[in-house]
Amino acid sequence: MKEGGDHEAWQNSGMNSGRATRSASRKKHEENIRDGNDIASESWRETTTINEPGDKVEKSESRVPLEESTPGRNAENCKKNGEEISVDVDNNEEPVDVDVPDPDFYDFDKDRSEDCFAVDQMWAIFDDVDGMPRFYARIKKVHSPFKVDITWLDFVARDEDETAWRRNRLPVACGKFKHEKTDTIEDICIFSHRIVWEKGVRNSCTIYPRKGETWAVYKNWNIEWSSDPNNHREFEYEYVVVQSDYTHESGISVARLVKLKGFVCLFMPTKNTRMGSFQIPADELLRFSHRVPSFRTSGKERKDVPEGYFELDPASLVSNLEEIS
Repeated sequence: MKEGGDHEAWQNSGMNSGRATRSASRKKHEENIRDGNDIASESWRETTTINEPGDKVEKSESRVPLEESTPGRNAENCKKNGEEISVDVDNNEEPVDVDVPDPDFYDFDKDRSEDCFAVDQMWAIFDDVDGMPRFYARIKKVHSPFKVDITWLDFVARDEDETAWRRNRLPVACGKFKHEKTDTIEDICIFSHRIVWEKGVRNSCTIYPRKGETWAVYKNWNIEWSSDPNNHREFEYEYVVVQSDYTHESGISVARLVKLKGFVCLFMPTKNTRMGSFQIPADELLRFSHRVPSFRTSGKERKDVPEGYFELDPASLVSNLEEIS
């Protein structure tokens, strides 16, 4: 596995109804914290820091190169993709039966097994908004049996628009973050994937979509959602592959992906060149919803699967996906 990247060819082969998460890996965030407090959400409410210009960024020494592979085994104490589970959405509501299908080719669960955790890694955690991996935590200590001491990351707004977005508790998955409160987590199932980050100054770091990664972006996104947030919490997504690393001058180039009919979660780049690729400017990074782990096909999986398609982790997808034949 690439930390923060997506898988190359497989060798040898909160706030609305969205709180009803669809996977055992995506339980309500506050149910899985040792003391029952939603510390990540608390820190969002408490701080409205605006980024200071001129902050220098240096690469973290603990980063794992994109090319590095991380083996892992299935986490036996977690429900796997493909199992129907009951999620207790609220003490006053009936549990909701949910079903996350098995991918056709890649086992994403092995990349979040106990063997994958180590000190100074940064992990994405399924949030309490609609169960997508948007919370971030840095691993401080790993215990056995599984328990990790972590430090939550808190988003740092760069301007008034981002401050308004944050104040209204709309989701954030990329930009500048600072280390906040510490906690202990015993439930491995709330973790989604490792991420790449860069170390900044004054206890901060940056997280941006990276070339080769697959991300969800909001459909019809507008920064003005923060002026009427309660009408903009039922999110719709489209999925993209990142074609360039982030720069302050030009932002990020992405290409749309479309889901193939007949497969659980296999996507291909759209053939419509006019609609396929587009640029997300540096001042529109909030359009990115969350990274979706993915496996890139080698062309050897099946006769009808060419090289270069993307199988996306179904735990980070919505169920009502548009398909093409």
